[in-house]
Amino acid sequence: MFGAFARLHSSRIERGRRIDGWEYPEAVFREAMVNALVHRDYSIAGTDILLAIYADRLEIESPGRLPNTVTVAAEIRHALCPQSNAWWLHAERLLRTS
Repeated sequence: MFGAFARLHSSRIERGRRIDGWEYPEAVFREAMVNALVHRDYSIAGTDILLAIYADRLEIESPGRLPNTVTVAAEIRHALCPQSNAWWLHAERLLRTS
């Protein structure tokens, strides 16, 4: 469902020809859309998840606020912390060696 929309709207012109394809990996796009659906605030009536595809980025806006004490700044600090990324680095190394 989501993939057909992204594939259809992710086209570019090269040497006078239209090229259709994935601008973003399908699995990444699907995960972002599922997260938007699962984590949105369904108590806010009359709102939708917004999907905007631009030439240089894709934006997904899900209605709702961050829970309680969560802040964007704290989430960025956590994401940039080497200890919090240790598991992902280990997984990446395993994938590269297999």
